[in-house]
Amino acid sequence: MGRYVQIDFLRSGIRDSSGRSLAGGLVYTYEAGTSTDKYLSVDIEGGVLHPQPAVLDARGALEAFGDGAFKFVIKNSLGVTQYTWDNLVYAKEEDSTVYCGTSTGSSNAYAVTPS
Repeated sequence: MGRYVQIDFLRSGIRDSSGRSLAGGLVYTYEAGTSTDKYLSVDIEGGVLHPQPAVLDARGALEAFGDGAFKFVIKNSLGVTQYTWDNLVYAKEEDSTVYCGTSTGSSNAYAVTPS
C-alpha cells in the first residue's frame, strides 16, 4: 500500500464565498511555505500525478492523494485566488514526524523550545 493519504477537503468539494460549487476551479499545490510545485497523486500509490494545476469537477471536487507538507492555492475558473492554505501535512500515522524545535534534558525530563 502507498504512503499517500486522501485529501478529504478536496474530495468533499470546495465552495466559493457565496456558497456555490467552485466548478472548474484550479488547485495549485506547492511545498509548504514555498512556491515550489508539489504534485498530488490520482491514487493512493502515487504512480500517476495530477497536472499542475489540477481542475475541480462540476461539484468543485477532486479525488487526490498527497504525501508530506503542502501549500494549497485554490482559484476559481477565471484564475482568481479564493483560498490559500499553508503547512497542511498528509502522512500515514506511522510515517508522521512532528518537528517543533529543540529539546534538552535526558531520560524522563525533556524540555522542548518551539522554533
